[in-house]
Amino acid sequence: MAEFASKGVAGTGLGLGIAGTALGLLNGGGGFGGLGGIFGGGAREGVALGVLAEKDAKIAELKAENYSDKIGKEVYGQSLADNLRLREDLAAFIKPLSDEAANNRVNIARIEEQIKCMGQTADLREQIVLGKVNEVAMTANNGLTALSGALACLQQTVAGITKTIIPASAVCPQPMPAQNAWVAPNNCGCSCNNG
Repeated sequence: MAEFASKGVAGTGLGLGIAGTALGLLNGGGGFGGLGGIFGGGAREGVALGVLAEKDAKIAELKAENYSDKIGKEVYGQSLADNLRLREDLAAFIKPLSDEAANNRVNIARIEEQIKCMGQTADLREQIVLGKVNEVAMTANNGLTALSGALACLQQTVAGITKTIIPASAVCPQPMPAQNAWVAPNNCGCSCNNG
């Protein structure tokens, strides 16, 4: 409206309408007893001037509304264009971010799948290692059991031949009785092959 008033639109039509009304009143006033035709003419001419002034005011009002509508349309059109440009700028800014977020979701899903596979692989490795360890432990246990039996047998044999007094039956070739003359053994009957 300030632009409207500054361009003088109000001053042209509306101002003339007001001036015409004032002149009409001065020229007879249409029954108000004004100055009674100071500018010449009678009451009818004063009323006619008033009607013309009123019509001029209405024309000025319509021109002002038309101008206001035109400016409003221009502002609205510019606002639509600005909004469209702003939307395009935002879309250009947001699209790369949106694409990057989508790529990140894909990468995260891929990484989660790899982590899941690595966990399964680790579980399988652990099971394989535990199986091998159990197999080795069982083999070692069997070996230790066999060694333990052999050791017990050996200990029994050693205990049988290591007494304070060794029996003559444990010695090969058999010893000769004390204080006898020595005679070379001849086929002593044992497995020592001395004879």
